[in-house]
Amino acid sequence: MQRRWYQAKHAGEDIDHVPASGDAEIKELGRKTFVEKHSDGKMPFSKQEMDIAYQRYMQHAERLREIFETKRVHRAWTEVLGQLPDVHSVQIGVWEFNGSNDGSWRDLACDLRTHAHNHHTPGHDTQVCRQLQEPVGEQLFKAVVASLIATKATIVQLEIKCIVDSNFAWADDGTLDDLDLSHLQTLSFDPVEAEWGEMRLWSSERRATAASRSGLVLSTLLHKCSSNLRKLIINSGYGGGAQHTEWPPAGPARLPLLPALTSFTTGMNLDLPAFARFLLRSPALTFLQLNGCGGDQDKWGHLWDAIRDHPSRMTLDFDQLPCNEAAECSVYHYTGEPSKAEFDDDPWSNIDYSLENYLSGTRHWDRTLEMWFNGGDGGPTDSEEDDDDDDDDDDDNDDDGSNRDEAESELAEVS
Repeated sequence: MQRRWYQAKHAGEDIDHVPASGDAEIKELGRKTFVEKHSDGKMPFSKQEMDIAYQRYMQHAERLREIFETKRVHRAWTEVLGQLPDVHSVQIGVWEFNGSNDGSWRDLACDLRTHAHNHHTPGHDTQVCRQLQEPVGEQLFKAVVASLIATKATIVQLEIKCIVDSNFAWADDGTLDDLDLSHLQTLSFDPVEAEWGEMRLWSSERRATAASRSGLVLSTLLHKCSSNLRKLIINSGYGGGAQHTEWPPAGPARLPLLPALTSFTTGMNLDLPAFARFLLRSPALTFLQLNGCGGDQDKWGHLWDAIRDHPSRMTLDFDQLPCNEAAECSVYHYTGEPSKAEFDDDPWSNIDYSLENYLSGTRHWDRTLEMWFNGGDGGPTDSEEDDDDDDDDDDDNDDDGSNRDEAESELAEVS
């Protein structure tokens, strides 16, 4: 049906009566009636055309499998890397299919009819295309690692962006055993995994297994570079890529201490109490970026206290954190100085001023923060009263950064 829609469009025909994707109508009418209605009873492709296309697809697939199984890719890359001793940055990526077209394939002597890979293409099923690439992504990773081991490459930056099947067989099958990451300073782990539409069909057992395997591979990699890693990027996209996992990963695969880590970026959901401990055990951390990270709504205080109490002052880049049911929270602030935001009488609008000053250690846990993160109903904030409270708190505050008793007393005054 998609083919018929494009044919009509390119021919300048009226496309209003041609559905771009017939999935719903096929379900309603049945495939036979649908074809009779829209294609005069004829399938858009003949059986002979489909047989030829399938044979051609299988030929390409078998050829691709053969070059990996016979280690032709491994040998070729080992030879090339051996001639490039100054290569210290490696990215294991994915074919940029959005940039491909019929012409670019023909330039490679491939007679293929392509289709766009994006959510705006009618009838396109992203997960099918991703699943077809899983075996290639797994073999690609193994071939690259084997080549790096063979050439004893000194790796300073490693980016893992290939398509994976969420089983991460190479985490404990010996693939990584001899990989030297003792010089690694930057690790970016951002593989292409199943999206939410696919994962929501998984059983709870499969989700748990996928989370455990993801945690294992991260633990394995980080143990190899724990003393020297300075920059860590884990599933940086909004929504966290792998929705079945949290940071830090749970399970038996414990993360090592990262004493040299100065920069951390993620878009994953957060186990907030465990994440707070991770921050406090990374004393050199000076940059923290969170992209739409989710977490239990009553536990965000653990994160704010960890930042306030951290031995290093940090640059924070937090975007669209779903901290409560009513609003998202964004923070762009350096904790070594007071907030540049203006005080606002409205507690909901005063969040930048209150939170940034709290993180910098220059303000107590006030009514605004209690309303945003603990569901408090402190009523409208009187700016003069808050200023007076600040003066008193400067004399009485402890150094632990957890002034919940003050928040309760403020609420008592309002009520």
